[in-house]
Amino acid sequence: MAGHMSIVELLVQNMSPQDLEITDDDGFTALAVAIISNATRSIAECMVGKNARILTIKVYNMLPVAMAFRYGHKELGRYLYLVSLKECPDCLVRNPQDGATVICNAIYTQSFEVALDLLSKCKQLAITVESSPDSYPRPPVHALANLPSAFLSGCRLRFWQRWLYNIICIGSTCSGNIHTEFNNLPIYATHERSMTTGIKDLYDMKLVHDQTSKLLSRMCEMAKILDENKMRELHVIEALFLAVERGNVEFVRRMLNANPELGHRLL
Repeated sequence: MAGHMSIVELLVQNMSPQDLEITDDDGFTALAVAIISNATRSIAECMVGKNARILTIKVYNMLPVAMAFRYGHKELGRYLYLVSLKECPDCLVRNPQDGATVICNAIYTQSFEVALDLLSKCKQLAITVESSPDSYPRPPVHALANLPSAFLSGCRLRFWQRWLYNIICIGSTCSGNIHTEFNNLPIYATHERSMTTGIKDLYDMKLVHDQTSKLLSRMCEMAKILDENKMRELHVIEALFLAVERGNVEFVRRMLNANPELGHRLL
């Protein structure tokens, strides 16, 4: 599908907006089929431009934006997230399970800037159980606990890598745009093309760590106010055990600092 944009455009032009809302025998809309077929962003734009209501039609209990991240399509997921916010600014907050599903799937595809942006709109989503086709739906705090590699404590750096990592500065915004500064140092880069591969990789790593640290901070804010029953009901205790099992040191340390009662559950 990705290589036949002109054909898709022709087909969409000859369809009514309502045609794009029709589902097949499996419950898939044309947009959902495009997502699982690894379609390009341009194809999705063509369909959404014809009928934005397709952004709200669920498949497997997931909105298209959540589905895109679930299938690992980061660029398409980011586009669908932005256009979903434009068409319905509060829909992912008004329907918290949908918002939690987007955050979980964005975390699993390491689209942390999306998860952070949505969580900043409603921190309650951190402990909201997702709406998922899986047998064991979990909240975003569980998803983050499962990714030790997304934190500095889960990365092994050589001496020179650690030195470079420490001098890389991340901008005040976590939009994912490249903007690195090496102030008063022999190495200086202000544009992605001027970076060596090693420095670029370390910058990307530190950007991820910055984003996940902020995600974790918002999750800790919620864990701080929960009693034991709520922590169990919302899978927070389960997430802590998962983090211990996965060696997610930073997650465990900061969660225990936020709510010392969690420590008693580990004994």
